[in-house]
Amino acid sequence: MNSLESIGLNDRIKNHITSRNFSPKEVGRIFRHDKTQYIVKTLESQASAELTGNLLHSDSQLPVVGDWVKVIDFDGHFIITELLPRYSQLARRAVSHDGKAQLIAANIDQTFIVQSADHNFNLNRLERYIAIAYEGGIEPIVVLNKIDLISSDEQTSIENSIRSRVNKDIMIISVSAVEHKGVDHIETSLKIGTTSCFLGSSGVGKSTIVNLLLGTDQQLTSEISNTTGKGRHTTTSRQLFVSRSGGLVIDTPGMRELGVTLSEQGLETSFTSISEIAMNCKFSDCTHQDEPDCAVQEAVINGDIDVDQLDNYHKLRQESLRFQKTKAEMNKEGKRFGRMYKEAMAHRKSRKP
Repeated sequence: MNSLESIGLNDRIKNHITSRNFSPKEVGRIFRHDKTQYIVKTLESQASAELTGNLLHSDSQLPVVGDWVKVIDFDGHFIITELLPRYSQLARRAVSHDGKAQLIAANIDQTFIVQSADHNFNLNRLERYIAIAYEGGIEPIVVLNKIDLISSDEQTSIENSIRSRVNKDIMIISVSAVEHKGVDHIETSLKIGTTSCFLGSSGVGKSTIVNLLLGTDQQLTSEISNTTGKGRHTTTSRQLFVSRSGGLVIDTPGMRELGVTLSEQGLETSFTSISEIAMNCKFSDCTHQDEPDCAVQEAVINGDIDVDQLDNYHKLRQESLRFQKTKAEMNKEGKRFGRMYKEAMAHRKSRKP
């Protein structure tokens, strides 16, 4: 390992290291995270790592794949003592916890959102992934895989349907991983010092694409079930790899549930066609449902906005509002419990002789 750039160091992280006067030898990056197990790479080595007590029991999110950390080397084993600030993060609503966010990975520059061109293709799901990427400060890129299973006319139709729904600035790359077609267009984006993440449902071909980019079968894959049409993806942990071109790549397990934690700004960035037209609504707080003189509803009638896209916008917005409300209630309850605990400890102390 010749430099920290080879494990994804960029100017934003370099500024943090410089401002804290850290030595390059005591800084590393989390390359693998599986439950409570961490693998960290530094300038000179790679080793298993564990958290210090202050990090393990802190109120903030625990480190995840892609995080930069300060470490102490104890005979070939790392102790993570500090978490460096993140410039981006990929998060979803924690399963069964509406008010909590679960971090998936951090310090990502771009995410390749993989959709398969067969019956598994889903525009609403694609918009959900894009919204999560924008919310985390990550550039989304759409990858349409398995074009070998459809005709060229069908491919054109799907690509046009994507362009009609997503931000016009989003890149769309059509590939066939099994035939090695189009993957080179992905590889050109994997530059040294950049970190990319692959997202998508099980069975869409994420790990097959990642293996091609790595030049080796690092990730186990399996075929789609002919009976159910569902993937049997074998990736179980989040891991960072160095691609053949030098860029960093994160493959993630297929996620059955992908709840959003969107802010209003994240939603507007994801649905630019709606947010731009909404500027002409009569009311600034228009919800684009039953209000009079709603420019968005008028655009739907005129065919300028897809009705399915507006329905998906409303669904994600309501899901986000529920998350934010539950989060606020949990924070309020946490503060109340904290006050009760302090009062109880003060009372206990006052009773001591």
